[in-house]
Amino acid sequence: MQAVQDDEWGKRLGYLGRTAIYFGLTYSAAKIAAGARGGDSQNEKTHKAAGLVLSWPGGRELVIAAGVVAIGVGLWNLYRGVACKFDDKWRRHSTWGTRAGVVGHCARFVVFGLIGIFAIDAGVNYDPKKAVGLDGALQQLAQRAYGEWLLGLTAAGLVAYGLYCFVDARYRDVTR
Repeated sequence: MQAVQDDEWGKRLGYLGRTAIYFGLTYSAAKIAAGARGGDSQNEKTHKAAGLVLSWPGGRELVIAAGVVAIGVGLWNLYRGVACKFDDKWRRHSTWGTRAGVVGHCARFVVFGLIGIFAIDAGVNYDPKKAVGLDGALQQLAQRAYGEWLLGLTAAGLVAYGLYCFVDARYRDVTR
């Protein structure tokens, strides 16, 4: 019995960890919206990684494949959000938790989709500087028409995903 309880708490801690990560991502989005610049960004790390992979035999195809996978992850999040394919594992229904999950999964679709599109562009054009990390995707969003609004909506969506993670950590039936 003790092993089951320990496993249950381990899973709950994992979900709470995800919540902290998404609040951190929201903080990054807010900093970008406010115009703050930082040191070594995810973009720079992504550029280096893409450059390394592009130098390999078949590297261009690998970068394009990574972009396709990122877009697939985004589409999977969109499907899970729109179809509410996440709250069926909860022991108790939470209306606001479900709403936060829908909005949050849709925001994840936007972020993963942007990262995937830029990775494909980097592979097709053999240019590692076109690949972006999360901060680059959010910066690209901010530079578009109505960018502040789009970035604000995406940040709010990531906050909603963090709230969803709290609800998921609280109500998920981890005994299955």
